[in-house]
Amino acid sequence: MYPAGWKNQMPLTSEQMKLHFDKNGTLQGEQDSFYPEIYISFKIPVPENLPEEELVLIDAISGSNGWQCILTMQGRIRLVKRSDGTIILETRPAIGILDIPELHIELLLSNIVWPLRSIEWQNDDPLDYSRAEVFVNDRMLSDINMREPDIAVVPLCLKTAGVCFDVEIYNTVRRALFMLPDDPGGPVLDTEFPDASRAFGRYDSKTGIYHLFTGAEFIRSDSYWLFCRLTTSGGQIRVYPTEFDGAPMAPVYFRSRDRKTWVRCKQLDCTDESGRNRPLIYLPEGTWYLSTSIPFMKQEQELLFEKFGKLPDFEVAEIGKSTLGHPISLLRAGHGEYRIFFIIGQHSPMEMLGCHILVAMLEQFAADPALRERFTLYAIPPLNMDAAVSGGDGWNSLGWNTNRCWFENLQPETRAVEDFLRQSGFYPDIFIDWHAGGVWRGHTVLYYDDEIVRKYADDKAEKTIALNKMFRSLLEKECGFRHSEQFSFPYRNCCAHDWVLVNFPESVSVTVELSVTTCFDPEKNHYIKVDQESLYRYGAGMIRVICAMEENCK
Repeated sequence: MYPAGWKNQMPLTSEQMKLHFDKNGTLQGEQDSFYPEIYISFKIPVPENLPEEELVLIDAISGSNGWQCILTMQGRIRLVKRSDGTIILETRPAIGILDIPELHIELLLSNIVWPLRSIEWQNDDPLDYSRAEVFVNDRMLSDINMREPDIAVVPLCLKTAGVCFDVEIYNTVRRALFMLPDDPGGPVLDTEFPDASRAFGRYDSKTGIYHLFTGAEFIRSDSYWLFCRLTTSGGQIRVYPTEFDGAPMAPVYFRSRDRKTWVRCKQLDCTDESGRNRPLIYLPEGTWYLSTSIPFMKQEQELLFEKFGKLPDFEVAEIGKSTLGHPISLLRAGHGEYRIFFIIGQHSPMEMLGCHILVAMLEQFAADPALRERFTLYAIPPLNMDAAVSGGDGWNSLGWNTNRCWFENLQPETRAVEDFLRQSGFYPDIFIDWHAGGVWRGHTVLYYDDEIVRKYADDKAEKTIALNKMFRSLLEKECGFRHSEQFSFPYRNCCAHDWVLVNFPESVSVTVELSVTTCFDPEKNHYIKVDQESLYRYGAGMIRVICAMEENCK
Protein backbone atom coordinates (compact mmCIF):
# COMPACT_ATOMS: atom_id res chain seq x y z
CA MET A 1 0.00 0.00 0.00
CA TYR A 2 2.84 2.39 0.87
CA PRO A 3 6.51 2.19 -0.12
CA ALA A 4 8.69 0.68 2.59
CA GLY A 5 12.12 1.46 1.19
CA TRP A 6 12.62 4.74 3.01
CA LYS A 7 12.43 3.39 6.52
CA ASN A 8 16.12 3.12 7.28
CA GLN A 9 17.73 5.25 4.61
CA MET A 10 19.85 7.37 6.90
CA PRO A 11 20.46 10.17 6.40
CA LEU A 12 17.64 10.87 3.98
CA THR A 13 18.85 13.44 1.48
CA SER A 14 16.94 16.05 -0.46
CA GLU A 15 17.93 14.29 -3.68
CA GLN A 16 16.28 11.06 -2.49
CA MET A 17 13.01 12.97 -2.08
CA LYS A 18 13.20 14.75 -5.41
CA LEU A 19 10.62 13.97 -8.08
CA HIS A 20 11.86 13.83 -11.66
CA PHE A 21 9.84 14.69 -14.78
CA ASP A 22 11.06 14.29 -18.35
CA LYS A 23 11.01 17.06 -20.97
CA ASN A 24 7.35 16.29 -21.68
CA GLY A 25 6.50 16.66 -18.00
CA THR A 26 5.93 12.93 -17.43
CA LEU A 27 6.70 11.62 -13.94
CA GLN A 28 9.57 9.16 -13.88
CA GLY A 29 8.73 6.11 -11.79
CA GLU A 30 5.43 4.52 -10.83
CA GLN A 31 3.04 6.80 -8.96
CA ASP A 32 2.31 4.10 -6.40
CA SER A 33 5.96 4.18 -5.36
CA PHE A 34 5.60 7.68 -3.94
CA TYR A 35 3.98 8.91 -0.76
CA PRO A 36 0.79 10.93 -1.42
CA GLU A 37 2.38 14.29 -0.68
CA ILE A 38 4.31 16.92 -2.56
CA TYR A 39 6.37 20.08 -2.02
CA ILE A 40 6.84 22.43 -4.98
CA SER A 41 9.07 25.48 -4.93
CA PHE A 42 9.17 27.90 -7.86
CA LYS A 43 9.55 31.57 -8.71
CA ILE A 44 7.74 34.00 -11.00
CA PRO A 45 8.51 37.60 -11.90
CA VAL A 46 6.27 40.11 -10.20
CA PRO A 47 3.77 41.12 -12.90
CA GLU A 48 3.70 44.76 -13.94
CA ASN A 49 -0.08 44.58 -14.07
CA LEU A 50 -2.71 42.24 -12.75
CA PRO A 51 -3.45 39.49 -15.30
CA GLU A 52 -6.34 39.97 -17.71
CA GLU A 53 -7.30 36.33 -17.23
CA GLU A 54 -6.44 33.52 -14.87
CA LEU A 55 -2.99 32.10 -15.43
CA VAL A 56 -2.36 28.41 -14.68
CA LEU A 57 1.09 28.40 -13.07
CA ILE A 58 1.19 24.68 -12.24
CA ASP A 59 -0.92 22.06 -14.00
CA ALA A 60 -0.66 18.77 -12.08
CA ILE A 61 -2.29 16.14 -14.28
CA SER A 62 -3.40 12.72 -13.04
CA GLY A 63 -6.28 11.86 -15.31
CA SER A 64 -9.26 13.77 -13.93
CA ASN A 65 -7.91 13.63 -10.39
CA GLY A 66 -5.20 16.27 -10.47
CA TRP A 67 -5.04 19.91 -9.43
CA GLN A 68 -3.93 23.33 -10.64
CA CYS A 69 -2.21 26.33 -9.09
CA ILE A 70 -3.65 29.51 -10.59
CA LEU A 71 -2.67 33.17 -10.43
CA THR A 72 -6.04 34.91 -10.39
CA MET A 73 -7.00 38.22 -11.98
CA GLN A 74 -7.06 39.64 -8.44
CA GLY A 75 -3.43 38.64 -7.96
CA ARG A 76 -4.10 35.76 -5.60
CA ILE A 77 -2.87 32.18 -5.58
CA ARG A 78 -5.67 29.63 -5.96
CA LEU A 79 -5.53 25.83 -5.81
CA VAL A 80 -8.36 24.02 -7.62
CA LYS A 81 -9.40 20.50 -8.55
CA ARG A 82 -8.81 19.75 -12.23
CA SER A 83 -11.98 17.67 -12.47
CA ASP A 84 -14.49 20.43 -11.80
CA GLY A 85 -12.63 23.58 -10.79
CA THR A 86 -13.62 23.28 -7.13
CA ILE A 87 -11.49 25.67 -5.10
CA ILE A 88 -9.28 23.89 -2.59
CA LEU A 89 -7.90 27.12 -1.13
CA GLU A 90 -7.13 30.68 -2.13
CA THR A 91 -4.75 33.16 -0.57
CA ARG A 92 -6.54 36.16 0.84
CA PRO A 93 -3.80 38.77 0.43
CA ALA A 94 -3.20 39.73 -3.17
CA ILE A 95 0.38 38.98 -4.21
CA GLY A 96 0.44 40.93 -7.48
CA ILE A 97 1.85 44.15 -8.11
CA LEU A 98 4.69 44.50 -5.57
CA ASP A 99 7.84 46.60 -5.79
CA ILE A 100 10.11 43.57 -5.80
CA PRO A 101 11.51 41.65 -8.77
CA GLU A 102 10.13 38.16 -8.12
CA LEU A 103 7.87 36.01 -6.02
CA HIS A 104 8.97 32.74 -4.42
CA ILE A 105 5.92 30.45 -4.23
CA GLU A 106 5.84 27.19 -2.29
CA LEU A 107 3.00 24.67 -2.34
CA LEU A 108 2.56 21.78 0.08
CA LEU A 109 -0.17 19.21 -0.51
CA SER A 110 -0.80 15.96 1.27
CA ASN A 111 -3.67 13.53 0.82
CA ILE A 112 -3.53 10.68 3.29
CA VAL A 113 -6.56 8.89 1.88
CA TRP A 114 -5.62 8.88 -1.81
CA PRO A 115 -4.22 5.32 -1.70
CA LEU A 116 -7.29 4.26 0.31
CA ARG A 117 -9.92 6.32 -1.49
CA SER A 118 -12.09 3.32 -2.31
CA ILE A 119 -12.64 2.13 1.25
CA GLU A 120 -15.93 2.83 2.95
CA TRP A 121 -14.54 5.02 5.74
CA GLN A 122 -12.61 7.32 3.40
CA ASN A 123 -14.46 10.36 4.72
CA ASP A 124 -13.70 9.56 8.34
CA ASP A 125 -10.96 11.06 10.51
CA PRO A 126 -7.96 10.24 8.23
CA LEU A 127 -9.02 13.21 6.12
CA ASP A 128 -8.07 15.48 8.99
CA TYR A 129 -4.43 14.71 8.31
CA SER A 130 -4.59 15.88 4.69
CA ARG A 131 -3.30 19.42 4.22
CA ALA A 132 -2.74 22.14 1.65
CA GLU A 133 -0.50 25.14 2.35
CA VAL A 134 0.75 28.07 0.31
CA PHE A 135 3.85 30.12 1.13
CA VAL A 136 4.84 33.26 -0.74
CA ASN A 137 8.23 34.84 -0.07
CA ASP A 138 8.71 32.65 3.01
CA ARG A 139 5.38 33.57 4.60
CA MET A 140 2.39 31.27 4.89
CA LEU A 141 -0.56 32.92 3.18
CA SER A 142 -3.08 30.11 3.45
CA ASP A 143 -3.50 26.60 4.83
CA ILE A 144 -6.43 24.23 5.13
CA ASN A 145 -7.46 20.67 5.94
CA MET A 146 -7.83 19.32 2.40
CA ARG A 147 -10.85 17.06 2.64
CA GLU A 148 -10.63 15.91 -0.98
CA PRO A 149 -9.99 12.15 -1.06
CA ASP A 150 -10.05 11.92 -4.86
CA ILE A 151 -7.15 14.31 -5.52
CA ALA A 152 -3.88 12.68 -6.57
CA VAL A 153 -1.43 15.24 -5.25
CA VAL A 154 1.57 13.56 -6.94
CA PRO A 155 0.95 14.23 -10.66
CA LEU A 156 1.61 11.75 -13.44
CA CYS A 157 2.36 14.72 -15.66
CA LEU A 158 3.31 18.24 -14.60
CA LYS A 159 3.29 21.35 -16.76
CA THR A 160 4.46 24.80 -15.71
CA ALA A 161 3.71 28.21 -17.17
CA GLY A 162 6.48 29.95 -19.08
CA VAL A 163 6.84 32.55 -16.33
CA CYS A 164 7.86 29.90 -13.79
CA PHE A 165 11.55 29.31 -13.11
CA ASP A 166 13.75 27.55 -10.51
CA VAL A 167 11.11 24.82 -10.23
CA GLU A 168 11.93 22.10 -7.65
CA ILE A 169 9.55 19.26 -6.75
CA TYR A 170 9.91 16.87 -3.82
CA ASN A 171 7.97 13.92 -2.44
CA THR A 172 7.55 15.43 1.02
CA VAL A 173 5.59 18.12 2.80
CA ARG A 174 8.41 18.90 5.19
CA ARG A 175 9.26 22.37 3.98
CA ALA A 176 11.49 22.83 7.01
CA LEU A 177 13.98 20.39 5.48
CA PHE A 178 14.90 22.93 2.84
CA MET A 179 15.20 25.79 5.32
CA LEU A 180 17.74 24.01 7.56
CA PRO A 181 21.46 23.40 7.21
CA ASP A 182 22.72 19.83 7.04
CA ASP A 183 26.13 20.23 8.65
CA PRO A 184 28.55 17.46 9.56
CA GLY A 185 28.89 16.50 13.20
CA GLY A 186 26.21 16.52 15.84
CA PRO A 187 24.31 13.53 17.26
CA VAL A 188 24.38 10.16 15.54
CA LEU A 189 20.92 8.82 14.76
CA ASP A 190 20.18 5.08 14.75
CA THR A 191 16.96 3.60 13.39
CA GLU A 192 18.41 0.22 12.46
CA PHE A 193 17.09 -1.75 15.43
CA PRO A 194 14.03 -3.84 14.46
CA ASP A 195 11.17 -1.82 15.94
CA ALA A 196 12.56 1.66 15.38
CA SER A 197 10.30 4.27 13.86
CA ARG A 198 11.06 6.24 10.76
CA ALA A 199 13.14 9.29 11.61
CA PHE A 200 15.96 11.42 10.28
CA GLY A 201 17.73 14.62 11.19
CA ARG A 202 19.52 17.80 10.21
CA TYR A 203 22.32 19.32 12.30
CA ASP A 204 22.90 23.07 12.56
CA SER A 205 26.48 23.56 13.74
CA LYS A 206 25.95 27.30 14.23
CA THR A 207 23.24 26.87 16.85
CA GLY A 208 24.27 23.39 18.01
CA ILE A 209 20.67 22.22 17.59
CA TYR A 210 19.89 18.83 16.06
CA HIS A 211 16.60 18.89 14.15
CA LEU A 212 14.88 15.50 14.37
CA PHE A 213 12.02 14.67 12.00
CA THR A 214 9.44 11.96 12.64
CA GLY A 215 8.42 9.76 9.80
CA ALA A 216 9.24 9.55 6.15
CA GLU A 217 5.58 9.42 5.15
CA PHE A 218 4.93 12.64 7.01
CA ILE A 219 1.20 12.98 6.55
CA ARG A 220 0.29 9.76 8.28
CA SER A 221 -0.77 9.49 11.90
CA ASP A 222 2.29 7.42 12.73
CA SER A 223 4.39 10.53 12.31
CA TYR A 224 3.63 11.41 15.91
CA TRP A 225 5.30 8.14 16.89
CA LEU A 226 9.05 8.54 17.42
CA PHE A 227 11.28 5.71 18.60
CA CYS A 228 14.95 5.96 17.74
CA ARG A 229 18.38 5.94 19.33
CA LEU A 230 20.70 8.94 19.52
CA THR A 231 24.35 9.17 20.53
CA THR A 232 25.11 12.70 21.62
CA SER A 233 27.65 14.72 23.56
CA GLY A 234 24.68 16.40 25.20
CA GLY A 235 22.59 19.15 23.71
CA GLN A 236 19.33 20.42 22.32
CA ILE A 237 17.06 18.44 20.01
CA ARG A 238 14.27 20.12 18.04
CA VAL A 239 11.59 17.54 17.22
CA TYR A 240 9.28 17.95 14.22
CA PRO A 241 6.19 15.78 14.80
CA THR A 242 2.88 15.73 12.99
CA GLU A 243 0.31 18.31 14.01
CA PHE A 244 -3.41 17.65 14.21
CA ASP A 245 -5.31 20.89 13.60
CA GLY A 246 -2.26 22.69 14.93
CA ALA A 247 -2.19 20.74 18.19
CA PRO A 248 0.68 18.46 19.18
CA MET A 249 -0.02 14.77 18.81
CA ALA A 250 3.10 13.94 20.84
CA PRO A 251 3.80 16.73 23.32
CA VAL A 252 6.38 14.99 25.55
CA TYR A 253 9.39 12.73 25.09
CA PHE A 254 11.01 9.97 27.11
CA ARG A 255 14.59 8.67 27.16
CA SER A 256 16.18 5.44 28.32
CA ARG A 257 19.59 3.80 28.16
CA ASP A 258 18.29 0.23 28.35
CA ARG A 259 14.58 0.31 27.30
CA LYS A 260 13.68 -0.68 30.85
CA THR A 261 13.89 2.54 32.87
CA TRP A 262 12.36 5.57 31.18
CA VAL A 263 12.51 9.22 32.29
CA ARG A 264 10.93 12.29 30.76
CA CYS A 265 13.19 14.52 28.72
CA LYS A 266 13.70 18.07 29.88
CA GLN A 267 11.53 20.22 27.62
CA LEU A 268 12.84 23.74 26.97
CA ASP A 269 10.18 25.00 24.57
CA CYS A 270 7.03 23.66 22.94
CA THR A 271 7.23 25.54 19.61
CA ASP A 272 9.80 27.00 17.27
CA GLU A 273 9.95 30.66 16.22
CA SER A 274 6.99 30.18 13.87
CA GLY A 275 4.80 29.04 16.73
CA ARG A 276 4.36 25.56 15.26
CA ASN A 277 4.51 22.42 17.34
CA ARG A 278 8.24 21.70 17.27
CA PRO A 279 9.32 20.97 20.84
CA LEU A 280 12.86 21.68 21.97
CA ILE A 281 14.20 19.08 24.38
CA TYR A 282 17.52 18.48 26.10
CA LEU A 283 19.27 15.13 25.82
CA PRO A 284 22.22 14.46 28.15
CA GLU A 285 25.50 12.99 26.95
CA GLY A 286 25.44 9.33 26.00
CA THR A 287 23.47 6.90 23.86
CA TRP A 288 19.75 7.10 24.46
CA TYR A 289 16.58 5.53 23.20
CA LEU A 290 14.20 8.41 22.53
CA SER A 291 10.44 7.96 22.33
CA THR A 292 7.18 9.88 22.28
CA SER A 293 5.77 7.35 24.74
CA ILE A 294 7.04 4.66 27.07
CA PRO A 295 7.37 1.94 24.45
CA PHE A 296 5.84 -1.49 24.51
CA MET A 297 7.02 -3.18 21.35
CA LYS A 298 7.69 -6.78 20.36
CA GLN A 299 10.76 -6.89 22.62
CA GLU A 300 8.75 -5.78 25.65
CA GLN A 301 5.99 -8.24 24.79
CA GLU A 302 8.46 -11.12 24.66
CA LEU A 303 9.85 -10.16 28.07
CA LEU A 304 6.30 -9.99 29.45
CA PHE A 305 5.43 -13.47 28.18
CA GLU A 306 8.74 -14.84 29.39
CA LYS A 307 8.12 -13.46 32.86
CA PHE A 308 4.48 -14.49 33.30
CA GLY A 309 3.61 -17.01 30.61
CA LYS A 310 4.69 -20.14 32.49
CA LEU A 311 3.64 -19.17 36.01
CA PRO A 312 0.80 -21.07 37.72
CA ASP A 313 -2.60 -19.88 36.44
CA PHE A 314 -0.98 -17.97 33.59
CA GLU A 315 -1.19 -18.88 29.92
CA VAL A 316 -0.23 -17.36 26.57
CA ALA A 317 -2.11 -18.56 23.48
CA GLU A 318 -2.03 -17.52 19.84
CA ILE A 319 -5.52 -16.56 18.64
CA GLY A 320 -4.64 -15.36 15.15
CA LYS A 321 -2.07 -13.65 12.99
CA SER A 322 -1.67 -10.06 11.88
CA THR A 323 -1.82 -8.98 8.26
CA LEU A 324 1.93 -9.58 8.04
CA GLY A 325 1.68 -12.94 9.77
CA HIS A 326 2.85 -11.96 13.24
CA PRO A 327 1.17 -13.90 16.07
CA ILE A 328 -1.65 -12.17 17.92
CA SER A 329 -1.27 -13.45 21.47
CA LEU A 330 -3.79 -13.60 24.26
CA LEU A 331 -2.54 -13.69 27.82
CA ARG A 332 -4.66 -15.21 30.59
CA ALA A 333 -4.09 -14.67 34.30
CA GLY A 334 -6.20 -16.49 36.89
CA HIS A 335 -9.20 -18.81 36.63
CA GLY A 336 -11.87 -17.04 38.66
CA GLU A 337 -15.53 -16.44 37.84
CA TYR A 338 -15.24 -12.67 37.50
CA ARG A 339 -13.87 -11.97 34.01
CA ILE A 340 -11.96 -8.97 32.64
CA PHE A 341 -10.95 -8.46 29.03
CA PHE A 342 -8.42 -5.87 27.82
CA ILE A 343 -7.57 -4.85 24.26
CA ILE A 344 -4.44 -2.71 24.14
CA GLY A 345 -2.81 -0.91 21.26
CA GLN A 346 -5.01 -0.88 18.18
CA HIS A 347 -3.09 2.07 16.75
CA SER A 348 0.52 3.22 16.68
CA PRO A 349 3.00 2.07 19.35
CA MET A 350 2.31 5.30 21.23
CA GLU A 351 -1.12 3.86 22.05
CA MET A 352 0.35 0.71 23.62
CA LEU A 353 0.88 2.59 26.88
CA GLY A 354 -1.80 0.55 28.67
CA CYS A 355 0.51 -2.48 28.54
CA HIS A 356 2.51 -0.93 31.38
CA ILE A 357 -0.62 -0.76 33.55
CA LEU A 358 -1.25 -4.39 32.66
CA VAL A 359 2.26 -5.38 33.79
CA ALA A 360 1.62 -3.92 37.24
CA MET A 361 -1.67 -5.82 37.47
CA LEU A 362 -0.02 -9.09 36.42
CA GLU A 363 2.63 -8.69 39.11
CA GLN A 364 -0.11 -8.58 41.73
CA PHE A 365 -1.83 -11.58 40.15
CA ALA A 366 1.46 -13.50 40.29
CA ALA A 367 2.04 -12.58 43.93
CA ASP A 368 -1.51 -13.22 45.20
CA PRO A 369 -3.17 -16.63 44.61
CA ALA A 370 -6.44 -15.21 45.96
CA LEU A 371 -6.66 -12.83 43.01
CA ARG A 372 -6.18 -15.72 40.62
CA GLU A 373 -8.99 -17.60 42.40
CA ARG A 374 -11.40 -14.68 42.10
CA PHE A 375 -10.63 -13.35 38.61
CA THR A 376 -9.83 -14.33 35.06
CA LEU A 377 -7.99 -11.54 33.27
CA TYR A 378 -7.54 -11.80 29.51
CA ALA A 379 -5.43 -9.24 27.67
CA ILE A 380 -4.01 -8.75 24.19
CA PRO A 381 -0.82 -6.74 24.61
CA PRO A 382 -0.85 -5.34 21.95
CA LEU A 383 -3.32 -5.91 19.10
CA ASN A 384 -1.52 -4.07 16.27
CA MET A 385 1.40 -6.50 16.12
CA ASP A 386 2.67 -5.21 12.79
CA ALA A 387 3.31 -1.84 14.44
CA ALA A 388 4.82 -3.51 17.52
CA VAL A 389 7.28 -5.43 15.35
CA SER A 390 8.28 -2.76 12.86
CA GLY A 391 7.56 0.51 14.60
CA GLY A 392 4.81 1.20 12.10
CA ASP A 393 1.76 3.36 11.98
CA GLY A 394 -1.70 3.70 13.41
CA TRP A 395 -3.12 1.32 10.82
CA ASN A 396 -2.37 -2.29 10.09
CA SER A 397 -0.06 -3.13 7.20
CA LEU A 398 -2.97 -3.19 4.73
CA GLY A 399 -3.73 0.43 5.51
CA TRP A 400 -6.81 -0.18 7.65
CA ASN A 401 -7.60 1.46 10.95
CA THR A 402 -8.57 -1.59 13.00
CA ASN A 403 -10.43 0.67 15.40
CA ARG A 404 -12.99 1.12 12.60
CA CYS A 405 -13.17 -2.51 11.44
CA TRP A 406 -15.26 -4.36 14.03
CA PHE A 407 -18.51 -4.72 12.05
CA GLU A 408 -17.48 -4.38 8.42
CA ASN A 409 -14.17 -4.83 6.65
CA LEU A 410 -12.95 -7.11 9.42
CA GLN A 411 -9.20 -7.39 9.53
CA PRO A 412 -7.17 -10.38 10.79
CA GLU A 413 -6.60 -8.50 14.05
CA THR A 414 -10.25 -7.75 14.79
CA ARG A 415 -11.44 -11.11 13.49
CA ALA A 416 -9.08 -12.91 15.89
CA VAL A 417 -10.60 -11.15 18.91
CA GLU A 418 -14.19 -11.63 17.79
CA ASP A 419 -13.67 -15.31 17.00
CA PHE A 420 -12.11 -15.95 20.40
CA LEU A 421 -14.89 -14.23 22.32
CA ARG A 422 -17.62 -15.96 20.34
CA GLN A 423 -16.08 -19.43 20.33
CA SER A 424 -14.75 -19.52 23.87
CA GLY A 425 -18.03 -18.68 25.54
CA PHE A 426 -16.14 -16.04 27.52
CA TYR A 427 -18.54 -13.27 28.58
CA PRO A 428 -16.57 -10.35 30.05
CA ASP A 429 -17.84 -8.71 33.19
CA ILE A 430 -15.51 -5.77 32.43
CA PHE A 431 -14.19 -4.79 29.00
CA ILE A 432 -11.65 -1.99 28.41
CA ASP A 433 -10.26 -0.87 25.08
CA TRP A 434 -7.02 0.92 26.02
CA HIS A 435 -5.82 3.79 23.84
CA ALA A 436 -3.44 6.70 24.45
CA GLY A 437 -4.48 10.06 23.09
CA GLY A 438 -1.32 11.86 24.07
CA VAL A 439 -2.72 15.36 24.45
CA TRP A 440 -5.38 14.60 27.04
CA ARG A 441 -5.14 16.61 30.27
CA GLY A 442 -5.60 13.41 32.25
CA HIS A 443 -6.44 9.79 31.58
CA THR A 444 -9.87 9.95 29.98
CA VAL A 445 -12.79 7.51 30.06
CA LEU A 446 -15.23 7.29 27.15
CA TYR A 447 -18.57 5.59 27.85
CA TYR A 448 -22.09 5.29 26.45
CA ASP A 449 -24.95 7.22 27.94
CA ASP A 450 -27.88 5.41 29.51
CA GLU A 451 -30.14 5.54 26.46
CA ILE A 452 -27.59 3.73 24.29
CA VAL A 453 -27.17 1.01 26.93
CA ARG A 454 -30.95 0.62 27.24
CA LYS A 455 -31.20 0.05 23.50
CA TYR A 456 -29.07 -3.10 23.70
CA ALA A 457 -29.29 -4.43 27.27
CA ASP A 458 -33.11 -4.89 27.36
CA ASP A 459 -34.36 -5.95 30.79
CA LYS A 460 -30.81 -5.98 32.24
CA ALA A 461 -30.23 -2.37 31.25
CA GLU A 462 -30.80 -0.72 34.62
CA LYS A 463 -28.44 -3.11 36.37
CA THR A 464 -25.82 -2.60 33.67
CA ILE A 465 -26.21 1.17 33.88
CA ALA A 466 -25.75 1.08 37.65
CA LEU A 467 -22.64 -1.10 37.35
CA ASN A 468 -21.18 1.19 34.70
CA LYS A 469 -21.64 4.21 36.94
CA MET A 470 -20.11 2.34 39.88
CA PHE A 471 -17.15 1.38 37.72
CA ARG A 472 -16.52 4.95 36.62
CA SER A 473 -16.75 6.19 40.20
CA LEU A 474 -14.21 3.59 41.28
CA LEU A 475 -11.92 4.61 38.44
CA GLU A 476 -11.98 8.14 39.81
CA LYS A 477 -11.48 7.10 43.43
CA GLU A 478 -8.74 4.52 42.94
CA CYS A 479 -7.03 5.67 39.72
CA GLY A 480 -7.76 9.37 39.42
CA PHE A 481 -9.72 8.99 36.17
CA ARG A 482 -11.84 11.97 37.15
CA HIS A 483 -15.52 12.44 36.34
CA SER A 484 -14.64 15.78 34.73
CA GLU A 485 -12.59 13.78 32.22
CA GLN A 486 -15.14 11.07 31.57
CA PHE A 487 -17.23 11.66 28.47
CA SER A 488 -20.35 10.15 26.97
CA PHE A 489 -19.33 8.97 23.54
CA PRO A 490 -21.52 8.34 20.48
CA TYR A 491 -22.19 4.84 19.23
CA ARG A 492 -20.48 4.68 15.82
CA ASN A 493 -21.17 1.12 14.67
CA CYS A 494 -17.52 0.47 13.90
CA CYS A 495 -15.37 0.43 17.05
CA ALA A 496 -14.41 -2.31 19.53
CA HIS A 497 -16.50 -0.68 22.24
CA ASP A 498 -19.50 -0.65 19.87
CA TRP A 499 -19.05 -4.33 19.05
CA VAL A 500 -18.87 -5.31 22.71
CA LEU A 501 -22.02 -3.33 23.49
CA VAL A 502 -23.93 -5.20 20.76
CA ASN A 503 -22.56 -8.65 21.55
CA PHE A 504 -22.09 -8.40 25.34
CA PRO A 505 -24.60 -5.72 26.38
CA GLU A 506 -24.48 -6.67 30.07
CA SER A 507 -20.74 -6.04 30.27
CA VAL A 508 -19.31 -3.00 31.99
CA SER A 509 -17.38 -1.48 29.09
CA VAL A 510 -15.38 1.67 28.42
CA THR A 511 -12.70 3.02 26.16
CA VAL A 512 -9.78 4.62 28.00
CA GLU A 513 -7.60 7.28 26.40
CA LEU A 514 -4.39 7.41 28.41
CA SER A 515 -2.43 10.63 28.43
CA VAL A 516 1.34 10.79 28.07
CA THR A 517 1.44 14.31 29.48
CA THR A 518 -0.34 14.73 32.81
CA CYS A 519 -2.64 12.70 35.02
CA PHE A 520 -4.49 13.16 38.30
CA ASP A 521 -3.01 11.54 41.38
CA PRO A 522 -5.86 10.68 43.78
CA GLU A 523 -3.47 10.40 46.74
CA LYS A 524 -1.79 13.77 46.16
CA ASN A 525 -5.06 15.31 44.95
CA HIS A 526 -3.44 17.17 42.09
CA TYR A 527 -2.11 16.59 38.60
CA ILE A 528 1.32 15.07 38.06
CA LYS A 529 3.45 14.22 35.05
CA VAL A 530 2.89 10.81 33.49
CA ASP A 531 5.84 8.50 34.07
CA GLN A 532 6.55 4.82 34.68
CA GLU A 533 5.83 5.12 38.39
CA SER A 534 2.40 6.67 37.87
CA LEU A 535 1.43 3.95 35.38
CA TYR A 536 2.49 1.29 37.88
CA ARG A 537 0.31 2.90 40.55
CA TYR A 538 -2.64 2.89 38.17
CA GLY A 539 -2.13 -0.84 37.77
CA ALA A 540 -2.43 -1.24 41.53
CA GLY A 541 -5.49 1.02 41.45
CA MET A 542 -7.11 -1.14 38.77
CA ILE A 543 -6.73 -4.16 41.03
CA ARG A 544 -8.65 -2.33 43.74
CA VAL A 545 -11.30 -1.35 41.18
CA ILE A 546 -11.97 -4.90 39.97
CA CYS A 547 -11.99 -6.19 43.56
CA ALA A 548 -14.65 -3.66 44.52
CA MET A 549 -16.68 -4.46 41.41
CA GLU A 550 -16.56 -8.19 42.08
CA GLU A 551 -17.63 -7.71 45.70
CA ASN A 552 -20.63 -5.63 44.65
CA CYS A 553 -21.72 -8.30 42.18
CA LYS A 554 -21.90 -11.12 44.71
